[in-house]
Amino acid sequence: DMLNSLGFAWKRREGNWQEMFDELNVYKEKHGDCLIPQTYAPNLCFERWVNTQRLSYKCKIEGIPKGRMTDKQICLLNELGFAWETNRYKSRK
Repeated sequence: DMLNSLGFAWKRREGNWQEMFDELNVYKEKHGDCLIPQTYAPNLCFERWVNTQRLSYKCKIEGIPKGRMTDKQICLLNELGFAWETNRYKSRK
């Protein structure tokens, strides 16, 4: 109970997802959008996470069991204004 009250992530992936989501919040505050460049020099892991979210979402809506994205994660990303599909990337370094 004490760990739960502290927000302990029982699954490593959940903790990592939250960390990346928090970084997305910071990115949006700084840049005004969620359009992460294809090669985001400050954090390539973050850029890969963004691409993974798009792929996981696509799998989920197409009924492909590959993705592990939850409805809660989709809701959080939607609330932030996450761009699920985009061919427009900005050059930011």
